[in-house]
Amino acid sequence: MIRLKALRQRGDTIVEVLIAIAVISLILGGAYASSRKSLQTTRSSQERGEVTKYVEQQVELLKSAVKNPSSNVFTMPGSFCLDSNLIAQGASNAICRKSGPGSGYALSITRNASTFTVTGTWDKIDGSGSNQVQIVYRTYQ
Repeated sequence: MIRLKALRQRGDTIVEVLIAIAVISLILGGAYASSRKSLQTTRSSQERGEVTKYVEQQVELLKSAVKNPSSNVFTMPGSFCLDSNLIAQGASNAICRKSGPGSGYALSITRNASTFTVTGTWDKIDGSGSNQVQIVYRTYQ
């Protein structure tokens, strides 16, 4: 009788175990992909916010520099950035480079007549190119 009872007890077959492992793998893989995408989106948002802050700082300095008669913003050739003393610096200057996670941010101001374009550029978090924020400021002088 004991032997007969043991034959009737059945465990899980290998097919059932493989199906269970596949289902668990799909669920865990989906959770990983979802959380990774969420983290990338959050980090990208943070970087955009930081660069926007730097660009807005340059616009505020630009507004002050335009009002200052001793400012060199109307005579600066090419791209430049402004330091806290409202003096335009060449685009290769350290003021135009802000360190951050990854490679950091590059700032530049270009002038076309009385219109200034302030640009902030940084590498995308996935390394597939670069992002950019631009603010245009027009003077009426």
